[in-house]
Parts: sequence; C-alpha cells; structure tokens
Amino acid sequence: MRSLKPGTSASYASAANLPSRLPLVVSSLASLVLVACMYHRVLWKLSLDWVEDPNYSHGFLIPIISAFLLWEKRQSLRQVKPAPSAFGPLVLAAAGAMYVVGLVAGELFTQRVSFVITLAGLVLSWGGLPLWRLVWGPVCYLVFMIPLPYILYDAIAFPLKLAATHASTQILHLLGVTMYSEGNLIYLPNTTLEVADACSGIRSLVSVVALSVVMAKYTQRSTVRRILLVLLSMPVVLFFNMVRIVVTGILASMDPSLSKGFF
Repeated sequence: MRSLKPGTSASYASAANLPSRLPLVVSSLASLVLVACMYHRVLWKLSLDWVEDPNYSHGFLIPIISAFLLWEKRQSLRQVKPAPSAFGPLVLAAAGAMYVVGLVAGELFTQRVSFVITLAGLVLSWGGLPLWRLVWGPVCYLVFMIPLPYILYDAIAFPLKLAATHASTQILHLLGVTMYSEGNLIYLPNTTLEVADACSGIRSLVSVVALSVVMAKYTQRSTVRRILLVLLSMPVVLFFNMVRIVVTGILASMDPSLSKGFF
C-alpha cells in the first residue's frame, strides 16, 4: 500500500467537487457576459454623467466603496453555502421589464435602476438568501451612484432654494445688512445674488448622505443610532449651505467682487 502525502485527500476532494460546481460557474459567467452586453452603454453614459454633472461627481466613489464593503466580507463569502432562490428569476424578470421600458421610453434612470435590481436578482439566483444577507448592503449602496431624474431633482431643489433664501435673508437682516429678497433672488444695494440650484443644498445633500451611510456603519453599533446619524446629516448639510449663502451676502455687501470667483 502506498502512503499519500498530507493534504492529498483534500486535493482529491476539491477536485471531486469541481464537476458539481462547473454548471454554477458556467451559468454565472454567462450571466455576467449577458449583463455586460445589456448594460455597457447604460454604464458608459452613467460614467459620462459623473464627469460632466458636478452634482454627481461623487459617483466614481460609490462603486469603489461598494467593492470595499464586499472585500471586507470576503471570509464570510467563502464560507456561505449557495442555495439558489426561486425569487432570483422573478427579480431578474422585473429588472428586465424595467430595462425594456426605459429603453423604449429613452429614460436612463429606469435603465440604471434596473442594473442594480439585476445584480440583486443574480445574487438571489446564484446564492439565494444566505448570499443576499451578506451582500445586500453593498448592492443597494450602488443606488447612490445614479443621478436623480431632472424632474425630481428640480422638484426638490426649487423649494430648497426658496427655503435657503428666506432663512438667509432673515439672518442677514438680523446682522444689519441692507437687502431684500424676491423668490430666490437677494437684492443688495450694490449687487444682486441668485440662489441657484447649486446653492439649494441638494448637491451636497446627496453626497453627504451617501458618505454618512458608510460613516454610520463604522462608527455606530446599533441600527437606531445609524439611522439617526444618516437622518441628522440632512439638516446639518442644509444649515451649512445657508451659512454659505449668508457669508456670501456679507462679502457682497462689502465688495461685489468678493461674491464671485474663488469666494
């Protein structure tokens, strides 16, 4: 009888498992190729939006953060036992329907959201609920990389502009600055300031909420405290946006050139 080297039996066991895993590996690779063919144009246009739209320049960070969150779970992912769920194909079908509707209507937001839902469907199809419980956070976090539709963006930005203008003018009055406001315009004796979309706070709001989610994960232990941290980040952003408008108004009242350029 010939003795075997230590670890040889384990190697044979791993080799024996390869045929059973082969269909899963092949189907997974085929699914990824199909997704790449479907969404390569959508993702390319999305990356262009990150470059051209300053409201979503943080979009490049979101996939990196999501990948890091997955990398942190690498040990748990190796130990999870795949249990494909019947919900996977249903989620993929819903994502496919959204993609077709967005493609026919020429609406990018629907197509981009369908990409995230497709990833969720693939996770459920490959590993089922055990795998989904591990990766749902990094997958859902990708939503922050998708720009809001301009209809929704304007619907949020407009009332924020008016609120920021009203609050800022009240503070400027208390500080003794001579001015009055009309809509989103602030009239000073020597110049006029417009509280534009960039001054509404929504640009910082989206970015800071995305980062506060990660901060809450690493700094807070309870779910309640994490939710509170994310919710409290919103009024903090709006408050400091108002402070920025007030400081700009004070500078402009002294010298109009101070409200332009670097300031």
